[in-house]
Amino acid sequence: MFDRGGGVHSVLVIAPTSSLIWLWRLPVSGWRVPWRGPVRFQEATLPRPIEPDDLPGVAALWHYDPWWLLRNEPFARHWATPALYRTNAVNCFAENARSVSFRRDLTRVAWVWVKSGGELRYRRWSAKMINPRPPGAEAEAVGSSSRGGS
Repeated sequence: MFDRGGGVHSVLVIAPTSSLIWLWRLPVSGWRVPWRGPVRFQEATLPRPIEPDDLPGVAALWHYDPWWLLRNEPFARHWATPALYRTNAVNCFAENARSVSFRRDLTRVAWVWVKSGGELRYRRWSAKMINPRPPGAEAEAVGSSSRGGS
């Protein structure tokens, strides 16, 4: 989950074998995503299921999911999904974004693939790339989610 300036605050973690949506707060330092292979968590930094108290902070952030995985089962009926829909930045880019890349330590959005004039080009992240949310959108997202499902 990243802010408009590109700073990453947490990571949404989902697994197709579980209906849980996990929130992972990034370690303070020394973390690197492996170039290949699985991501391994150390016990002190394990993801935890998202909770209602997380929604106000999450609603102010963005995530990038071009496949809209949260629309699919088993996540579609999760109580947090309505608020998380509103945080998907996929349709909120000022330009035709095709992919988002993060720094290897996951602290920042680094690059965005943008389709321009029939070509794909890498652009360094800028807050101008994403349209601002309308006033009150965060409060509306939080208010629309009530704990009712898994």
